[in-house]
Amino acid sequence: MKTVNVQVPVSRNFIIFPSEAQTLGELVEICNARGFMHFPLRDEIRMEYDNPHVDAKYPHLVCLYYLNDSDGDTFIFDKTLKDTPKVTSDTKYEIIKRITPKKGRAILFDGNKYHSSSGPTKGVRCILNFNLLIK
Repeated sequence: MKTVNVQVPVSRNFIIFPSEAQTLGELVEICNARGFMHFPLRDEIRMEYDNPHVDAKYPHLVCLYYLNDSDGDTFIFDKTLKDTPKVTSDTKYEIIKRITPKKGRAILFDGNKYHSSSGPTKGVRCILNFNLLIK
């Protein structure tokens, strides 16, 4: 399997969370790549954020690329898959980072951190989501 060193560009549109993730290691492969379009929900069924989750149960990075400006923020929480392997309805999450989608912005974070999207209130929220296997 071919590996490449991950080069992190310095840009106001590229956010790395947490900042110590700049020592990323080597990219082994892109495990998943998918696109999402979120549409506004009626106020009576809208929540602050959707279900907190991790995309995969192995060590990986998540890269989210925002295709448009939107008010449907991304939330990153204090819990990880390691410290909270089983989520219940009683699990409490603390928001440690909230990112507003801006066209052309990318964020990169530890994929084992619980995270969530939120639905926009006006317009559509469009993103590309990549799960990156590193070593």
